[in-house]
Amino acid sequence: MATTYHNTGSNISQLVGNGLTYSASVDFLTAGSGETLILKNCQITNTTPPSGSTWYDINVCAYLQDNSAATTHSLAYFMVIPKYSSLDILSDNLVLEENDKLVIDITGSAEATTTYKVSAVGSYMKIT
Repeated sequence: MATTYHNTGSNISQLVGNGLTYSASVDFLTAGSGETLILKNCQITNTTPPSGSTWYDINVCAYLQDNSAATTHSLAYFMVIPKYSSLDILSDNLVLEENDKLVIDITGSAEATTTYKVSAVGSYMKIT
């Protein structure tokens, strides 16, 4: 049994016009065949640029999709991340077994024509 340490990151973005709905998603981390992953942290940062001189908050949802139980569990549900801010969605380690994954969504109503976006980074241990 081998154990190795890794980092992972994703950028999620959606260009949208004023008054429209934005929605984008990414599979942040997926355990492959024969793998067990232990996610140590998952830091999500609001990187939405200003529109003119106005900055915007962003809504984030994060889900664990448990393949063996065929269920989905919320880790963060419509958490608002203000401008210049970030959020670590884990209070402790999260175990991902074979084909489990962590999905991150951004969603909401646009207050201006801009690109709503977040960056997510995390560190994990892989056991094979």
